[in-house]
Amino acid sequence: FKVAKHFGNYFMKNVDLMAIPVVDAESCYGAQFQLEKKELTPDVRDLCVQAALLYTTFSGERRIRVFTHSIPVSNHLGHLLNGIHLSPTLAIHA
Repeated sequence: FKVAKHFGNYFMKNVDLMAIPVVDAESCYGAQFQLEKKELTPDVRDLCVQAALLYTTFSGERRIRVFTHSIPVSNHLGHLLNGIHLSPTLAIHA
């Protein structure tokens, strides 16, 4: 898989590096993944996504937060539709 598109209010510094000036509880950022091969092989069952947020606190302390998530992969449209979380999907595409 590769990242095909990014969603949100940010500046792209590099292909895989976003500069986000302010992050709060109301911020929403997303990515669309694209399959690099034409079809999935039976051994591909999950897409593992890892993202890191490097930030500075008000007191000047540098911190890093790492997010890791495993997403099941399927060839069936019904599985995809059952796995959609409506609120985040609408927030990203609005």
